[in-house]
Amino acid sequence: MLVGVCDFPGSYAFPPAGYGGIERWLWAVAVGARAAGADVHLLGPGWLTDLEHDWVRKPVRLEDIITGSLASRDLRSAGYDLLVGGHEYPSLPAWTRTCNELNCDVATFQHSPVFRHADTAFDGKRSRLYCYSPEMIERYAEHQPIPELAVHLGLDEDEPLAVAGSDLVWLGRIDEEKAPHIAVRAAQMLGR
Repeated sequence: MLVGVCDFPGSYAFPPAGYGGIERWLWAVAVGARAAGADVHLLGPGWLTDLEHDWVRKPVRLEDIITGSLASRDLRSAGYDLLVGGHEYPSLPAWTRTCNELNCDVATFQHSPVFRHADTAFDGKRSRLYCYSPEMIERYAEHQPIPELAVHLGLDEDEPLAVAGSDLVWLGRIDEEKAPHIAVRAAQMLGR
């Protein structure tokens, strides 16, 4: 099986040096697919170049590919079975056009609770949306989402050990959507 994992044009560095939520998810998919025996290509220019000796990198974005171009023919001749992209990709017309030319399955996850997908983005079979919470599954019910556990560990990342201590840590960006005000209030209630 040949899996293409498409980078996401965000402002975060790509794994394994640094990443945000979308980048972490995509990296975990790449590592997991490889561990399951799939051949994996990292598509897009965002992946770090120091991965080249271990990974096949193709620094093209599907949304920039012109039908009939050399890049288009190169991607089509690779014979991808599955493309995995960031949550918005299956609703972007230019990305979807190229993906349809490749005639492969598509999978993504729902990352944003406010993003609205195109009505035809998912069919539940060849194009699949994975959701990791009951709220997301309910919100995107018309897209036939598949419930799945959240991916949170990447390459060479172990779950941190719990240790006794008195420190508090905030994980997440400081943004109303991530609700840091609730973390602050919880710390206040603890007298911290």
